[in-house]
Amino acid sequence: MTQIEALLGFFGEAVTPFNAVAAMSRRLHDAGFEEVERFDPAAMTDSRGYYMTHQCS
Repeated sequence: MTQIEALLGFFGEAVTPFNAVAAMSRRLHDAGFEEVERFDPAAMTDSRGYYMTHQCS
């Protein structure tokens, strides 16, 4: 899959802000990122990826 095809696929999924957040969250999770409820530097490990959503948007 080319980058353009991946981008068009994302646009197809991201028809609303909520769908865009869900689609990006799946991609981040699949890439090894960890979802957190809040950023707490003391609880985070260097060289790991984290992401946060707020009310699914």
